[in-house]
Amino acid sequence: MDYGQLPNRVIICIDMKSFFASVSSVIRGLNPLKTRLAVVGDIKRSGSVVLAATPLLKKEGIKTGSRLFEIPKRKDIHVVNPSMERYIKASNYISSLVLQYVAPEDFHAYSIDELFIDATASLHLFARTPEELAHRILNEIYLQKEFGIMGEELHQHANGIDFSRISDVYIPSSRSFGKSQILFRDYTSRKEVELLLLELLDDVCFRLRMHQVVAQTVHLSIGYSKQTGGGFSRQKKMGRASNLSQDIFPYCLAILHTHDSGMPIRSIGISLSNTSIEEEGQMSLFEDIDQRERAYALAKTIDEIRMRYGKNSVLRASSHLPYSTARYRNGLMGGHKA
Repeated sequence: MDYGQLPNRVIICIDMKSFFASVSSVIRGLNPLKTRLAVVGDIKRSGSVVLAATPLLKKEGIKTGSRLFEIPKRKDIHVVNPSMERYIKASNYISSLVLQYVAPEDFHAYSIDELFIDATASLHLFARTPEELAHRILNEIYLQKEFGIMGEELHQHANGIDFSRISDVYIPSSRSFGKSQILFRDYTSRKEVELLLLELLDDVCFRLRMHQVVAQTVHLSIGYSKQTGGGFSRQKKMGRASNLSQDIFPYCLAILHTHDSGMPIRSIGISLSNTSIEEEGQMSLFEDIDQRERAYALAKTIDEIRMRYGKNSVLRASSHLPYSTARYRNGLMGGHKA
């Protein structure tokens, strides 16, 4: 292939090394390159998952996905809860630094700790080569007082071929809204699992209403205990599109009761797809329209209360049962403690 005939753009990928662990180290006055620190989902649960670890701790075999009980109990190893609010603040600050070198349309945040920039148009303003620009960005993030030595790993994908542009906007034909949860323990009671499914569904339907869309396809995923392994993932199309839990929940139960093998359950996930604009929903001649409008008005009122006073301001009575996880999850940010 003649590379001279292909588009030639300068794309730089910035990946913050051990980001959660690095930020958690810095806010404690520790150097992440010389510290053994692990960020876990909940330090009070021995089976909690390691979300990030500093390089020194990784060398000892503790990495993302390890469990809390696998971390040696030593004085030189710090084990901390996540601080999502600080992580987001750090990510936003680093993004603001990078945006000094490219236009917003040439900037793409892939995740909280990964971003891409198209430096083709602005490279000549700051450096002679892509490598020089990458090191300049690295150094600016490195001498910043607010974050100290972050040690971000930057590398440039200069020898790849990619016809896409970061400035091109991708518009999906249909959006999908979902939520999943790894449970604190194995659940054997299907009545308990049904409550957890309903609580997840309430959250997903809330997001649908916030985006003023309805969905017609339900996708349910179940993962069994680590001791047994396995699980299933199935979907079912509803008779009509909706964003109300009372309409969608029976389909979730139908999938669960049809495909469940009865083994202990450790993870659940629900996603709603095949979406359309809310106003496009078609009314049925065989349903009580007034009752449906009242149900929708009630859901919107609850949404407004939760937005104003917090997600725990209005809960189902069943969410106060000991095996419920709604109140705990509502106190999280990005799936972790704020």
